[in-house]
Amino acid sequence: MSEYRTLKNLLASVMSVEVGLSEEREEAVLMASLQKTEYRNRLREELETAFADSSLSWINLLDNERYCVFAADSDEEAKEYIKEHLWDRIVSMDS
Repeated sequence: MSEYRTLKNLLASVMSVEVGLSEEREEAVLMASLQKTEYRNRLREELETAFADSSLSWINLLDNERYCVFAADSDEEAKEYIKEHLWDRIVSMDS
């Protein structure tokens, strides 16, 4: 579980449906976390590695025994979810 540790921790502790945060609260916690440069850079590095990892199951990354963030029908749909909810925000903050 150490691979993509920051990403998986974020998914489990903030974005998982089991956590029960409202969309507004999830957004606030996510943005507060991303305001921290060191955290944002670590997450960016993990996402860059994940996007290049052809063996990664994006479906399993979002929905597994530990947590469920989003039940995607395909790896492409799951990857797009991560891109829209995390990657795009990181890129816009670094611009």
